[in-house]
Amino acid sequence: MCDLRSCILVIVLGMLSSSGTIKAEDDLSVPQFYSARSKSSRYPATHRATPPLLAAFAAPDGAMRGLAYDGQYLWAANSGDGNSIGGSKIYKLDPDSGTVLVALNAPSDYACGLTWDGQYLWYSAYITGLIHQLDTFAMTVLKTFNAPTTHPFDLAWDGMRLYAVRGNQTYISVIDTSDGEEVDSIETTYSSPNVRPFGLTFLPRSAPQLLTSDGDYGSNLVHVWNFYTSAWLDQWASEPAVYPSGLAYDSVTERMWVSCYERDSIYVYDVSQVGVLSDELVTIPASGIHVHPNPFNHKTKIGYTIHDAGYLPGETTLNVYDATGRLVRSLYLESSIVNHESAVWWDGTDDNGHILPGGVYYVVAPVKSLIVKLVKTSK
Repeated sequence: MCDLRSCILVIVLGMLSSSGTIKAEDDLSVPQFYSARSKSSRYPATHRATPPLLAAFAAPDGAMRGLAYDGQYLWAANSGDGNSIGGSKIYKLDPDSGTVLVALNAPSDYACGLTWDGQYLWYSAYITGLIHQLDTFAMTVLKTFNAPTTHPFDLAWDGMRLYAVRGNQTYISVIDTSDGEEVDSIETTYSSPNVRPFGLTFLPRSAPQLLTSDGDYGSNLVHVWNFYTSAWLDQWASEPAVYPSGLAYDSVTERMWVSCYERDSIYVYDVSQVGVLSDELVTIPASGIHVHPNPFNHKTKIGYTIHDAGYLPGETTLNVYDATGRLVRSLYLESSIVNHESAVWWDGTDDNGHILPGGVYYVVAPVKSLIVKLVKTSK
């Protein structure tokens, strides 16, 4: 059995090779004289090499801005300014090829930021300073409120709250969507030739992260904010993108899409190793969790083994949490014998028997700090 990240990479490469996606080397938006930017003294020690570029395809129009991924489709916002031809629109795209499936007029001009909350699409307009909640089935506006800034750029969703880049400022707002009020903010104190946050996306990992990109000339860096340490811990250059203006993340395949305003392209990266530091790894010698298959669709076997004879858990359940930290299922262990695996099957349902959506889940053993990432696919 391959490890989770290797399996994900194999799946991604297989999808790309069979879908006819334009490979990066065939991307006509990259000039022939282009060469990867080398590390220089202006980048801090935390600067890493650009993660693997899996694919690239032409954007549906010029002046591309925010991106969002809903688990099946990629959504792209076009501001309608600069070199745009079609005007302010929101596009529904095939995430592998960039093929336009639906082109919609944006609810208000200057479409900029996008994010998916698990049910609805959120959209920001950076001239009017408005944020809208959209029903993508009926394409109706469900809610509208004023952003905390006059120029909201890209958006992100962490399962409970909305994040918005304060355009032309060095802050990211945390918004309570019940009333549209700013409840907190994150200052972009990372080192960069031009600190200008623009693109934004949330990574629901065991150590949750927020990624933002500098979307203006002079810097194409993507920066990683760690919620556990409340610090900017990593950064990398989004080459060949030179003006990264939108970010979207797939928690199942660990792909990240980056829209490039300057080159009218969308790039696809493997970010499975981005921001994966020591705080992402959990090792508890007293016990272990074994999950197979992972990723899974219909059901998966979760085993728990106690290796230390001096340790016996007082609890007899394995708890499953979703990416927001909500307990969704408690699984009863029939035995807890030392050096013997006690296994239980999980069919992807919650405690009420309802089928849970595809995405990232976490299995927590009786040893509270032992957490294993589990991926449920939607197909």
